[in-house]
Amino acid sequence: MHFHRPSRAGHDRPMTRRAFVSTTTTAAAAFTLLPRPSVRGADAAEPDHSPCTPIGEPKGIHPGRVVWVHDPHALEWEGPGHGHWYEEDRLHQDRVDAMMQGALAALTGEPDPARAWDRLFRHFNQGHGRGTWAIAPVSGS
Repeated sequence: MHFHRPSRAGHDRPMTRRAFVSTTTTAAAAFTLLPRPSVRGADAAEPDHSPCTPIGEPKGIHPGRVVWVHDPHALEWEGPGHGHWYEEDRLHQDRVDAMMQGALAALTGEPDPARAWDRLFRHFNQGHGRGTWAIAPVSGS
């Protein structure tokens, strides 16, 4: 196996494996010897990332609320060696729709999907200075 490197005259010549290893080893050693910035004092304090400790500023219709949904039967796929997860007829759209409606209801506190979307978009628009208007529902949804 040969790698090519430009010669001093600008022509390509093969780089041997030994020269490649030597060059990369030297570069790695030089990199480890570079000075590293040190942080001292109050700036060096580690942030608290322990479980159940909020990070950031809570926002949203219910600030800080996080919603998680899961349905192991929404997709039929046994894993590698059994085709691809994205192939036709693997997804059960009705189950995905139910997960989406459940997440939306849990997020907004509104069990009716149309009213939940309305609340979500009205809150978003109001928070972004766009008034209290919502979106028009799409027919068939």
